[in-house]
Amino acid sequence: MKKSLLLTAALVMATTAANAQPFVEGVPFSARQFGKHLVPTLDAQTQPSKLRAEKKSNYYLRPEGALFQASDKKGQIWGTVYMYVPGAYDVKFKKQGTDAYVWHQNTFDYYGDVTVNDCSSNTDYYYNIGANGDFTMKSLFDGRDALPTLVCNTDSFLLASENPYFGNAGDPGKHESLALKYYYPRLYSGIDQDNRRVAPLSYTMDQVSEVFFGGMDNKYVYGSGTFTQGDAKYTATGVYQYFDKPMAPLVVEDIFIPVISKGYYPVAKGKELRMQIHDVIEQDGKRIPGEKILYELTATEPETIDVGSIPYDDNTSYNAFTLVFTKKNAEGKAERFVIDQPFYVVIDGLDKEGIDCGFEISELPYYYNDFDSAVGIWKKDGSPAFFSLYKDVALKVSFSAKYDYCNPMYYVINGREENYGIVKMDDDGTSGKTLIPGDLVFDGPAIKTNDSWFDANNEPNYTVTCDADWVKSITPDTKTWAEYDITVLKVVCDPLPEGVSGRKCELHVQGKTCKSTYPIEVLQGDATTGINGATVNVARDGKTYNLSGQRVAPDTKGIVIRDGKKYVNK
Repeated sequence: MKKSLLLTAALVMATTAANAQPFVEGVPFSARQFGKHLVPTLDAQTQPSKLRAEKKSNYYLRPEGALFQASDKKGQIWGTVYMYVPGAYDVKFKKQGTDAYVWHQNTFDYYGDVTVNDCSSNTDYYYNIGANGDFTMKSLFDGRDALPTLVCNTDSFLLASENPYFGNAGDPGKHESLALKYYYPRLYSGIDQDNRRVAPLSYTMDQVSEVFFGGMDNKYVYGSGTFTQGDAKYTATGVYQYFDKPMAPLVVEDIFIPVISKGYYPVAKGKELRMQIHDVIEQDGKRIPGEKILYELTATEPETIDVGSIPYDDNTSYNAFTLVFTKKNAEGKAERFVIDQPFYVVIDGLDKEGIDCGFEISELPYYYNDFDSAVGIWKKDGSPAFFSLYKDVALKVSFSAKYDYCNPMYYVINGREENYGIVKMDDDGTSGKTLIPGDLVFDGPAIKTNDSWFDANNEPNYTVTCDADWVKSITPDTKTWAEYDITVLKVVCDPLPEGVSGRKCELHVQGKTCKSTYPIEVLQGDATTGINGATVNVARDGKTYNLSGQRVAPDTKGIVIRDGKKYVNK
């Protein structure tokens, strides 16, 4: 369907922070904050943006390599800010400032009820405070948790509290607010039972800042067109953006960027726009894209998604799209790739025929330390030039991606380690059982992965090896994956030799981008493991809890606890 530049804002429907109502967590809404226009600064001494100017005296930094849930390709997003991290990962929040402080860690149950934990004098399995004041939090094996609050006297800091949908920002005491319950920024880790495969992820937070209009002659922030300064006119040919190394190897299906256009299409039929992923080098003390091209992607008209329009002012709107870039194989089909190092996204060819698009950018808050602004690639009189039009902004690049993961089901509940990756075989070696007391028993090591064991072509996504020749076979049970999101490894070993009281060996699971880090063991005879036997205190009130002790709905998928017993819900 052809589109034209709209001349009346009355035809445009948009949800803004001013008229939004509280949304229950899990309901998407349009997060775009219209009306913000950036003016080129080009002066290193210029005043910072509001997100930089309102800097608190004490705060913590965005954890290096952290990505956030982004708007999807249709421009929809959840109200809550979710920071995505790998499961069972030590996430460090680096404290800045010298004032007296207290760390608070809030926990939420299924119904949004809040428990405030003063962490200033405590250290346990899930968090610790370093001598320099940094707060390290171990993400849940599989779940959601609140981000910490840094409290300094009567002031406090909370990452992403600029989200207009979050009420009572930074005040952990006002728990009656619906906005606090549903939109408190949270850590999202491990495997989501419902959406474990691939999620839209970005280094910037859509709920905090989104900008489409700026200082190019056609009102684009960065994109195709020209920029005039005095008597000099520059033609845009490209733009590039630095990103730090993801916390763990990131498996990417595609990369997409929201764009606006005055044309019918940002990329005309039969044309393509190129994106390259470059390595990072230093030159004259500054980071720049290296010559090594890690991957090359393209966006074409068939891959472009029409998402309506975006108003510039009361009289003018621009057509809105999502450009989707994919890495294509020799047959022209999109294929996955892995990013596991600092990198640059470089887009070039903006001056080519058939290209008319302006990219979305995000302003960078002060807690984005060591994060470079986007840089435009220009030409004037045939000569190249490289400079930024604005301070502290990043190109809005989103990744359809996931952290890969492979580990045994492993939990710490009230000080007790529960590792379902350890199995005790009978003496004849034909059958075994996991060792955790209770009703939940598997006949082999239970492994959690972020993908099925075999792909659509029956090729393995994961492999398992063993360091003992008395283990004869290890077979993944694909039925348990289909039913419970768990792969049980069926083990067969030799009978226990006469005169041998016991033996054990380790198994190792390897994915394409990950490997197991928790013990996976096969025991036979009187061999023992190091798992402790502390008693677990559990509620026996008929209610349903997850393995982190949070109350959940009775039909929550996965492993739940009810009246002290574990159950697996399909």
